[in-house]
Amino acid sequence: GISFDDVPSGTIINDYYNQKGVTFTGFLKSDNKYKSTYVFALKTDILPEIENIITASETIKYLNAYYLIVANFLSPVRLVSVEAYPKKIYSTSWAWMKAFSFRIDEYSNSLKPLYTVQTTNSTGQNELLEIISNDYNIHSVVFMGKGLRHVYFDKFSFDIKDISQPVPEPSTSALMAGSLFLFYFKRRKK
Repeated sequence: GISFDDVPSGTIINDYYNQKGVTFTGFLKSDNKYKSTYVFALKTDILPEIENIITASETIKYLNAYYLIVANFLSPVRLVSVEAYPKKIYSTSWAWMKAFSFRIDEYSNSLKPLYTVQTTNSTGQNELLEIISNDYNIHSVVFMGKGLRHVYFDKFSFDIKDISQPVPEPSTSALMAGSLFLFYFKRRKK
């Protein structure tokens, strides 16, 4: 997983975790459209138990309905999670995460997700947003804070598919085993 604590506060991390298999893009809602921006790992004083959080704004150290983060995976995943910290300030708030079967380079509310999860409490305690699919079909996720409270995100985890060593399908394995048996049987007969 990624805790975002391995970089100095204020680091732009859009491509920093590329070697781990994920890139990040921030989106800011303006004039009813989302414009791409940077994603930062920032220190927050509100959460002394963690070093850095992930945010799409260098000056506002939380995510709300105006900012969201897209994580695009270099290979598909079947499990992804992020820890959400909704901090109660004025009113109730929550966070959500959506998973998509395609890479997201531009965000729009009309995009159709495969799965959606959201936090359930409004007590200001951290909650894990987790999506598990039956197959490696998740290519990107989007997460955001909603409402009037601050929502912080930390501890991003996923299981990326290793495409360098494909696992043979059962029918392929059976065909290979049968071929080896016939080869052995013919040699023995000779």
